[in-house]
Amino acid sequence: IRRPPRSTPKPSSAASDVYKRQLLSQMKYFEKFKQNASSPSSVLEDLDISVHCDTQIFEWLMKYLQSPEIQSQTLDVGTVISILISAEYLQMPQLLDECINYINNHLREVLKLSIDMTCISSGLVKKLASIACLLYTSD
Repeated sequence: IRRPPRSTPKPSSAASDVYKRQLLSQMKYFEKFKQNASSPSSVLEDLDISVHCDTQIFEWLMKYLQSPEIQSQTLDVGTVISILISAEYLQMPQLLDECINYINNHLREVLKLSIDMTCISSGLVKKLASIACLLYTSD
């Protein structure tokens, strides 16, 4: 007997609206959608989100929106670069600073990983380079 594939249940419309409100209020990337909306009420209806990144990273970001203090404590060496890149892209300055601080405190471990860092912007590279200079000159 062959079973049909399981599908992931879609969130209810109310739950979806809650997530969209969090995205709109806490990720500056989405401000352009508010500005281009025909009316304030149409923003949630018109906002269609598709995730083009690691879904685990997106889930981490959504948890961060709900409880930043708790979720920031779960940053780890293996995901901090992906979260850093996402935080910059989505324009989340507080999370960006938390990632930079985490990298500052764990730079040696982060550098030991084989992580593709080509997506890191030149501005972030400069910030991270200044951290590395300070770290290695203080040794």
